[in-house]
Amino acid sequence: MVRSYVMPVGSRKHCDYSKEKLEEALDKIKTGQLTQRQVARTFNIPRSTLKNNLKGLHSKSAGKPNILNSGRRELSPDIIKKYFNCSEKELQDVPSENIWNYDETNLVDDPGRKKVLVKRVCKYPERVKNSSKAANSVMFCGNAMVYKAENMWDSWTKGGWPHSRYNRSKTGWFDAHSFQDWFFSLTLPRLKKQAGKKAFLGDNLSSHLSLRVIQACNTVKNIFHNIAFLPLPHLTQPLDVSFFRPMKAAWRSILSKWKTVDGDRQRQWQKMGFEDY
Repeated sequence: MVRSYVMPVGSRKHCDYSKEKLEEALDKIKTGQLTQRQVARTFNIPRSTLKNNLKGLHSKSAGKPNILNSGRRELSPDIIKKYFNCSEKELQDVPSENIWNYDETNLVDDPGRKKVLVKRVCKYPERVKNSSKAANSVMFCGNAMVYKAENMWDSWTKGGWPHSRYNRSKTGWFDAHSFQDWFFSLTLPRLKKQAGKKAFLGDNLSSHLSLRVIQACNTVKNIFHNIAFLPLPHLTQPLDVSFFRPMKAAWRSILSKWKTVDGDRQRQWQKMGFEDY
């Protein structure tokens, strides 16, 4: 199937009309030639569709968003080129060991689907393993863990990775408070030990953009830190492909093993002792 494939009119009930036909129908209503009900019967277009278009609602394309939708469609090649040109200037004379890339991801409780071995006569094989919507957010660049909870308990941090930072949020994702806590407790003390200019690269998420963090990259208590804070477009995030993809494959393997041995009677894995796996 070619990339420019257009579904012909009449092949499905949803949106069974052309764009030109819809514009003509709307023009009949706007000029007062026909009422909404008359246009709906004449052009065979749902009245709700006509009302939404007159109000400017649901103007986006129907269907599942692709990788460039949901706010990323505006990332044209020219914008990407401008970003790299700007980054090239900022990264000039910055040693490779002084370039830090950070990003967060979510570790879920579902190990995913796997193949099963059954008898030939079995028509409907099933592989049942408990799973839930529980998830923890992990920030990589400096070790940080954010649990989905109202409160933080000391037992959740015992036996974890050395020099790590733990926090919690209602959603399980980093918020502005968690991000600042991670930056000032782990990242900034490490960057301050490096000589020369440093670069701090990460997603341009609203929770990762903090005025206090940006100001700290330059000066804190009259101390110049010389850190370039560079938010990057999500499509250019190196950690997504180079690190998170193989890491999540390993995580699903560990989670599947735990559910078979230790977690077969538990609804979900517990936060206490999480790092043991």
